[in-house]
Amino acid sequence: MLTKYQFNRFLYQLSLPKKVAVSVYGDAQGYCNRVEQIIKDNFGANTEIVFYKSSSPDCWNN
Repeated sequence: MLTKYQFNRFLYQLSLPKKVAVSVYGDAQGYCNRVEQIIKDNFGANTEIVFYKSSSPDCWNN
């Protein structure tokens, strides 16, 4: 039987994304570095991050 803490920790782990896609406008390496650090700090070092150009075919732009 799980304790309340263990159960809440389990639910928290289920809610974390395993993969994140980030649209990048132009040549913005500094932006990518900052975003990568923020994502890893908040979601964990094992989160896979995919960066793609905002001008990519079939990319939704607003």
